[in-house]
Amino acid sequence: MELLNVESNQLGGELPPFVSNLSANLQEFFIGNKLTGSIIKNISGFSSLRELLLARNLFTGSLPMEIGNLKQLEVLDVSGNLLSGNITTEITKCSSLRNLSMTRNNLIGSIPSSLGELTPLESLDLSSNELSSPVPKELENLEVLKTLNLSFNQLEGQISRNGVFVNLTLTWNSLQGNYKLCGFNQKAAEKLRVNICTSNSHLLPKILIPVSCFLALVCVICCFF
Repeated sequence: MELLNVESNQLGGELPPFVSNLSANLQEFFIGNKLTGSIIKNISGFSSLRELLLARNLFTGSLPMEIGNLKQLEVLDVSGNLLSGNITTEITKCSSLRNLSMTRNNLIGSIPSSLGELTPLESLDLSSNELSSPVPKELENLEVLKTLNLSFNQLEGQISRNGVFVNLTLTWNSLQGNYKLCGFNQKAAEKLRVNICTSNSHLLPKILIPVSCFLALVCVICCFF
């Protein structure tokens, strides 16, 4: 068997046990129903798998670490589920991956910097999660990336000015909903509809408070004399 497609049905419950016994020659695995439970860990047995589409189910838990054993995987879509936890760095081992979509889940933590090692990646969609921290600078290395969507997370910090971030047509739609992101200059900030980054902005309170106290003290002394 090379193809298993049970999309657009009304199947429920967990993945049936027979899935674990599918042929190692399976190349395309499409399941889009209302399945629950976790994504099977022994999926690593599908060594020839090229497309794994599990979107629009009710899968919980995290993406299994065994996903890294799918060396031939080109398309991974787990969007529209209830996945939680961090994005496993094992996904970096899927060295043939071209399209990765994990949008509309409950993922937390940072975007793994190791995603920058997936040089064949053409599309990356991590939108509508709870991801935080800065956008990894390593994503600059994704030279063939055509589509990037990181919107509606809790990302922060300066957006890179090099590599793919210069060549890629980033728009407000790619980053909207991340209110702590900022652009390195006015042009970039206006294009992405974010604030302009302020150099050493984190140091301002530490500087302004002592200076203000000192000036107030000087004023009091002057008034006394």
